[in-house]
Amino acid sequence: MGRILIANLFLPSTVGFSFDTVPRDAIGSRFLQREESKDWIEDAPLDAPLDENAILSEDDEDEDDQGDLNSNDNRHYPPYRSDSTPSASTSSSDNDDDDDDNQSATVLSDLPEEVESSSRPSSLHASTASMPGIRSQAGTPSVHSGTGSPKLDDPLSNLQKLLKKRGRRHLAFNDDEGLSLPPSRHQSPPPSNVLASYKRRTSNDRDMQSFARRASRSLSFSTGHGGGLHPGRRMTFDAEAWKKISYRILPNSYGNASFYNAVHAADRTGKFDEHFFIGTSGVPTDSLPDMVKQKISDDYLTSHKSIVVYPSDTDFVGHYNHYCKNILWPTFHYQIPDNPKSKAYEDHSWANYVKVNQKFADSILANYREGDMVWINDYHLLLVPQMVREKIPAANIGFFLHIPFPSSEVSRCLATRQEILRGMLGANILGFQIPEFAYHFLQTCSRLINIDIRKDGTVSLDGRKIEIVALPISIDPAALDKQLQSNQVQHWIRVLRDRFKGKHIILSHDKLDPICGLRSKLLSFEIFLHRYPQYRENTILLQIAPESLQDNLHLPLISDIVTRINSSYSNIASRHVPVILLRQKISIHQFLALMTISDALIDNSLREGISLTSHQFIYAQRERHRPLILSEFVGSSSILGHNAIVVNPWDYSNTADAFYKALSMSPSECEERSKVMCNLILRHDATSWAITFGTLIKESWKEQQANDKSKLTFNADLILKPYHNAKKRLLFLYFEGTITSWGSQNQSVTSGLQRTVNLLTDLTADPKNTVYIISALGRQELDQLFQRVPRLGLVAENGCFTRAPPTADALPPSEQQIAALWKSEIKDVDLSWIKTVTEIFSYYAERAAGSYVEEKDASVALHLREAEDPEFASWAAKECCESVNNFDIPCRATIQNDTVICRSSKVSKRLAVEDIYKSNGADFDFIFSASNETDDDSVFRWIAGFKHMGPKPPFTHTVYVGDHDYGTYADSESSGVFGFLQAFEKVFS
Repeated sequence: MGRILIANLFLPSTVGFSFDTVPRDAIGSRFLQREESKDWIEDAPLDAPLDENAILSEDDEDEDDQGDLNSNDNRHYPPYRSDSTPSASTSSSDNDDDDDDNQSATVLSDLPEEVESSSRPSSLHASTASMPGIRSQAGTPSVHSGTGSPKLDDPLSNLQKLLKKRGRRHLAFNDDEGLSLPPSRHQSPPPSNVLASYKRRTSNDRDMQSFARRASRSLSFSTGHGGGLHPGRRMTFDAEAWKKISYRILPNSYGNASFYNAVHAADRTGKFDEHFFIGTSGVPTDSLPDMVKQKISDDYLTSHKSIVVYPSDTDFVGHYNHYCKNILWPTFHYQIPDNPKSKAYEDHSWANYVKVNQKFADSILANYREGDMVWINDYHLLLVPQMVREKIPAANIGFFLHIPFPSSEVSRCLATRQEILRGMLGANILGFQIPEFAYHFLQTCSRLINIDIRKDGTVSLDGRKIEIVALPISIDPAALDKQLQSNQVQHWIRVLRDRFKGKHIILSHDKLDPICGLRSKLLSFEIFLHRYPQYRENTILLQIAPESLQDNLHLPLISDIVTRINSSYSNIASRHVPVILLRQKISIHQFLALMTISDALIDNSLREGISLTSHQFIYAQRERHRPLILSEFVGSSSILGHNAIVVNPWDYSNTADAFYKALSMSPSECEERSKVMCNLILRHDATSWAITFGTLIKESWKEQQANDKSKLTFNADLILKPYHNAKKRLLFLYFEGTITSWGSQNQSVTSGLQRTVNLLTDLTADPKNTVYIISALGRQELDQLFQRVPRLGLVAENGCFTRAPPTADALPPSEQQIAALWKSEIKDVDLSWIKTVTEIFSYYAERAAGSYVEEKDASVALHLREAEDPEFASWAAKECCESVNNFDIPCRATIQNDTVICRSSKVSKRLAVEDIYKSNGADFDFIFSASNETDDDSVFRWIAGFKHMGPKPPFTHTVYVGDHDYGTYADSESSGVFGFLQAFEKVFS
């Protein structure tokens, strides 16, 4: 059994270094920048075992709002921040055994209206002692217990005293064994050669690159507390010292936590194959010697089943901070970047993006074994599938996108749209969160690149069939139950219920990102307070807003609105503040407790995928059954439907009424809605999601392999013996492009028609044969073309009409005889759409010189083969199909032989051939079909079904005729019309 190679930008774990063991040589000086070794605390003993299930969960990755709270580890590992040191503690309690359960400190409503992550500990308490992993800016105000007023303290000395008093071991402050994380590249600055400011250049800095190099060198060799070089020290490389460097592999604070937890949950069932993660460690590595990188890689592989990728720091920053976050992320969320900041980095950051993707592809290729499955995740690695496919054409590759995929009108704004789409299409199967995102991808492929989309939602490219599936991820109920029942969560539930007694809590958790809709939410809440004064004194909107890359841009606007609301509706006497903005992450236990005691949760993102925070709230509210307010532009709304209170985030008035509805809804209605939503989210939990998508990757690859192995080049020997042994045969031959070269109608009549007529005459001369020609042509045209062929059946307009073979030997049959033989397959079928479709086709025909519209009895055709501009004609055909198929009319348009044909959705070739089979006795022992249309896959599948019919199934064979890269259900292929005719004629000659 093969392994699963899971590629994700960040590994589930990162590296924590002991800076005291980093050699003070030239390389070490570049690695130890400024005072970076002084601001990390780890809330576990040094020798504690690592549990890789301990993935942070409150939206740990700032891209998809999918942080899962289903962690099985109580430790909280804060991400590194190079500009912060632990905050001071002003009170503590020694009466509680659990470090997270201290109750002596001030709680939420005692805090200022806005709590910054740089000036407040990550806790609902003001006490630093109550939470591990606390950081605040050195020298900034710290909230003093019991007063609610800020006080300046020495954070370093107070925290050391506190930890010493409590016997806690911390691992940062001049500790001989102290560990610290190097600066996270997630928050690292852009490359110096890009951001070096002209304002800082002196008269001698004429060359920009020279200045950037000097600025970078100055930063790398800066002297300072614990990290710089002493004056006069000789810069050397101490190989022996580097061998002794101390580090630990720790749970990563960045990465898609919901995905990691889903994989770990599936692994616990024993139904998930052996797997290895491939990704970056999330820390700068350029300054590390190769021997240290190799040692880290070996430890990752042996102890954590992970493979480390080492892109350069410059490529990583350009890839992640700039192309991913400034271009892909906003575009995929319908916020098209159009500002100087994003444009300034577009050119170089695309090159960085390609390089990082290539690094991942190279790592996969280096570790790939035959039989392995490759699972690539998210928008950071969109190019990897095709990069791997180019080197290993038969690789089993799956790709899952964890964020929305925009409509074609938005995605076409990307300058690199073609490269991105083709990169994704290197996979065997593409997974999206909901059907809407999958449809957008198919629509974009159809409009922007010249590939074919089938009715079943698959894509044909390079002879491969690529499956497109929608599979929403969800929560892990078992892990979430364990957390909810823990002592820490139960303690916080008691504390918060007591503290907010008599208050209505509306909870929200978003990043400070315009896409998350904080502004519209706050404005709606302001209208709610104005419109419903009875809730002004007893309702609190508790907004948790962890930092993000967009902080500096979006924060001032949000802060102004919060200040205005609190200035208008706060009550000093009762110490009531209507809006509490926490600009920080809080512990898992505190957030679960808040979910449990809240009266409603709102997620009104302007565009988002699956909101696992909403799913977790529903699960945490199984006893209280409180309602959920959800934006209609969040993917979860398509799953939960009207059971949630669905709002348009741009409709402030309606959202304000939604707040009132949530707080005033009757208990019985709340319970009914909550139970239905709980059942919906548990249909596909995290475990089943991971197992299901892994299974789909395997099945799609097996189907492709079986299809490739079974595809034979058509020759007479494949059907010669069964043909002559058969007693009753049924043959379906498509006319255009299969038994005659297809051009305009006149070209079809004059080019090779005599050979076709001779072939059909020989076939129909055998009384054992029942032969039908299928065509897009009308009845009169087919009658005229084949009036000299006896005993020939016809199917006109792709299944709208059928004509049984004439029984009279005299030729040609009379007009009355012909008219009596035709049978309509469109009885009681609504054809009122023909006028509308004709108008649409005419619109495109006017713009494509040389094209024309043909209106038939039951279908409409737009002929584009003779258009003067073939490239424009190809675009017009796809646009025309999209325009028609997006109308709410009972028809479907498809592209066949450079012609757009529209017919009723209630008519098909398969229905026509099934009717022919039954009307001719249904006792054939030889069934054959040949076509050059992918639209005939339904016919091929129907014929293939006879292979499993009864003890003596009929012999069946299907042939795809053409030189296009279609992966069809046909048994064999032929390169073209003449090759097929030459082989086919040998069967009966």
